[in-house]
Amino acid sequence: MDFFRQAMDEYEETDREREILTLRHARIPASKVGEFRRRVSELADEFGGGESVPGERVYGFLAQVYLTNLPELPEEE
Repeated sequence: MDFFRQAMDEYEETDREREILTLRHARIPASKVGEFRRRVSELADEFGGGESVPGERVYGFLAQVYLTNLPELPEEE
């Protein structure tokens, strides 16, 4: 949970139109969970190691793929 604490410490209120905050649930077959984790990790790596540009802002990306205790997908999704 240290990642969550670090993200909260770094978080800066900004223009809401420029940020995204989302919680999603998905039915992923156990045989595909590893692929899903890999793809999320690759996305973070693709945008995470860019060249430093003076004056450019740094964005955070926090992701976790976890097994829930939900028997069904929530209605609102």
